[in-house]
Amino acid sequence: MSAVQVRIICSNSLDPWYNLAFEEKIFHNLGSEEIVLFFYKNNNSIIIGRNQNPWKESKCHLLQKEGGKIARRFSGGGTVFHDPGNLNFSFIVNKKYFNRELNFAVIQKALQQWDISCQISERHDLFIEDKKISGNAFHLSRGKACHHGTLLFDVRLSSLKNYLRPAFQNISDRSTLSCPSPVINLKEINHNINIDGFIQKMKESFFDIYSGNYKDLRNSSFSKEQAYIFNTNPEQLTELRELYQKHSSWSWIFGSTPDFTVPLTSKTFYSQLRVKEGLIKDISCRLYSGGATGKLERKLKNYLLNQRFSRPLISKAVNYIDKSEKI
Repeated sequence: MSAVQVRIICSNSLDPWYNLAFEEKIFHNLGSEEIVLFFYKNNNSIIIGRNQNPWKESKCHLLQKEGGKIARRFSGGGTVFHDPGNLNFSFIVNKKYFNRELNFAVIQKALQQWDISCQISERHDLFIEDKKISGNAFHLSRGKACHHGTLLFDVRLSSLKNYLRPAFQNISDRSTLSCPSPVINLKEINHNINIDGFIQKMKESFFDIYSGNYKDLRNSSFSKEQAYIFNTNPEQLTELRELYQKHSSWSWIFGSTPDFTVPLTSKTFYSQLRVKEGLIKDISCRLYSGGATGKLERKLKNYLLNQRFSRPLISKAVNYIDKSEKI
C-alpha cells in the first residue's frame, strides 16, 4: 500500500488571483494518495461562484474603483467578500477521502478550543444560531474533490454588506443565485480568538479526526510529524503564470458569465440589452414619448454594441443619450 502524503500549505500572498491559481494547481496536480489542507487570506475582493453573474451578485464596479479585485472560483456556490479578517481553507483530496461531515468536524473541533459551537446548515454552511460564520463550496472532478470555505474572524461587515448588493436590478439569466444570510464575526463570540491560533488548532484537529476515521491513514502512520508543512510565496508566481493569467483575466472573471438580458432606463427612453460572454450583443429600445426609435437605437448601438458590459459604460451611455439635444 502506498503511503499517504499529507501537506498543509499556508499562503503568504493576499492576492486572490494568486491564491485561487495556487489552489487550482494543487487540485490538478493532486496525487492519488495525497491529502492537502490549504490556508490563505485575501485583500479586499469579491469571489463569485463558477456559474454566477458578478453584476447580479455585487457592486463589482465599486470594489474595483476602491482598489479591490473581482475573482471567479472553479467551484459553484454563492458570492463572498474577502478581506484579511477572513480565513479561507481548502480540503483537497482524492475522492475516496472526500467527506463533508468529516471536514466540518475538523473545523468544529478547532472552534471548541474557544468554547464556540456551530451548526451545519442544509446548504452546507456553518452557523451560530441564525448567523453565518462560514460559507462553503465544493468541486468534484476526475476522481478529486475540493471543499473550500470562509471563516469570518474580524471582517469589515459594513463593507461586506455594501459590496454584496446588485450593480443592476432585474437581470434575467440562468446564473446561480446566492442565498444571503445574516453574518457574525467569530471575534464577536470570543474576542480571544485569532486566525494564527485557529490555524494551529485546526491542523491538530485535522490530524486527529482524519487519522481516526480512515484505516488507510492509520496504516500509513498518518501523523503530524509526517505532514509536509510549508508556506507559499508570491515570488513563486512564475510556476503559476498560466493559471494566474486565467484567474486575473477579464475573459474568466466577466466573460464566463452566463448570457443575460438587462433593462436600461433613463429620463427619455427604455432599452433592453442582451449580453453574451460579457459583451453587449443586441439592443432594443423605445422612447417614452412614443416617437420613432431608429436614431436612438443607432446611437446606442454605436456606443455600446460589442463593448464589454460594465456599470461605468452604461452610465456614460445613458448620460450621453439624455444630454443629446435631438434623438
